[in-house]
Amino acid sequence: MVEKKIIYKMKKISFFFIILLLILCNSLFAQNFSIGIKDGMNWSTINGNTENIEISKLQGENFGLILNYKISGYLSLQTEINIEEKGVKFNSVWCGGGYYGKYELKYFTIPLLANFEFGKSVKYYGYLGFYLSLLASADNQTIVTSTASPEFRRYDYSHDAKDEFKKNEMGAIVGVVIKILLCDRVKFLFETRYNIGLCNSADITEYKAGSYDRSIFTPDNFQNVYNRSISINLGIIYNFKKRHQTSNAKRQTPN
Repeated sequence: MVEKKIIYKMKKISFFFIILLLILCNSLFAQNFSIGIKDGMNWSTINGNTENIEISKLQGENFGLILNYKISGYLSLQTEINIEEKGVKFNSVWCGGGYYGKYELKYFTIPLLANFEFGKSVKYYGYLGFYLSLLASADNQTIVTSTASPEFRRYDYSHDAKDEFKKNEMGAIVGVVIKILLCDRVKFLFETRYNIGLCNSADITEYKAGSYDRSIFTPDNFQNVYNRSISINLGIIYNFKKRHQTSNAKRQTPN
């Protein structure tokens, strides 16, 4: 229920963001602005203290709105509003059992990027910058297995993990884009991006469920870990070029 409210708020923010973009793009310098939309996939994991735990990448989705301001023929500034799914899969085995599962994280992310581009009908550009992410939700899905008894047993210790993670995160971004001209104002984007978390993403999570120490079975020792993700996105960007107006009244030379 809480997650649905957060997503609803994000959609409202995105709507107001689009309205703001339209207002900006009707300003005096509208020809320098472009707006766009993109969608794609993430492959994310964590880097840091994961002793005695095998980790692997988790696939997720991302969606974003783009605002680009062109400074010169080769340089532009870009910001976005993105909804990103990150996380990690984990697995651990010991004598008589083990556990496996995943963390699924949703972030509300705002990057600031510097783009360097070249080319004509097909443009290529690289970019770098920073991002700020706000944690929207975090879910832990953990299954504990036991072979100590004659019967194979599975225990579900899945739980809401939002308290186990920092409420915000900062990081760096590098990426490359191919931009293909579809018509005078519309371009198609193919993008690949690497996000590098620079701040610890997890809190210390030593807690107990009653008298049963859940931290034995879940990777709650993720105390010094940083998010890492690779994404591939497709998108459309629209350039608000200023229309060239010609005067209706032409100068006439005297006979």
